[in-house]
Amino acid sequence: MLSSTLIDELGFKRLNQHTVDEFYEIVSNRYEKGSMIITSNKSFEEWGEVFWDPVLATAIIDRIIHHCRIEG
Repeated sequence: MLSSTLIDELGFKRLNQHTVDEFYEIVSNRYEKGSMIITSNKSFEEWGEVFWDPVLATAIIDRIIHHCRIEG
């Protein structure tokens, strides 16, 4: 049984490229297998800046929002 993953304040600090690659791996590995709770002060439109790459940010967002409930 997989546990939940909690990521708090995503985007509070700009991530370096290695961290972005690792974050993508976490999201991809959890996709449709376990729950994730993510808080952020950034809108999805700003995630391209946080992740240094708008295409990668879109791939991450697609996986996160596929079966999610967005509140805020």
